[in-house]
Amino acid sequence: MAGRLEGKIAIVTGVGSIGPGWGNGKATAVQFAREGATVFGVDITPDAAAATKALIDGERGACAIHDADRRGRRARRRGGGGGYDGGRPARHRP
Repeated sequence: MAGRLEGKIAIVTGVGSIGPGWGNGKATAVQFAREGATVFGVDITPDAAAATKALIDGERGACAIHDADRRGRRARRRGGGGGYDGGRPARHRP
């Protein structure tokens, strides 16, 4: 069924994989590209996003990536400024 997404643009978040293997975003981006979509991939880890872009480019697909890390690397290393609480419900303050 190649070509079902020909001429379409797919915006995919989380295109990089944290560890080895394939995450949902990476798998989705590659499959959409195989179906003919132009992929706009977004991730907070530029190197991981670039690896996914390289896979898509290697299969003659079209992909652009964007670094979505708005807090900056230093804040991410400190663990500050985000809304993620290790899988636990976040506390909301008025």
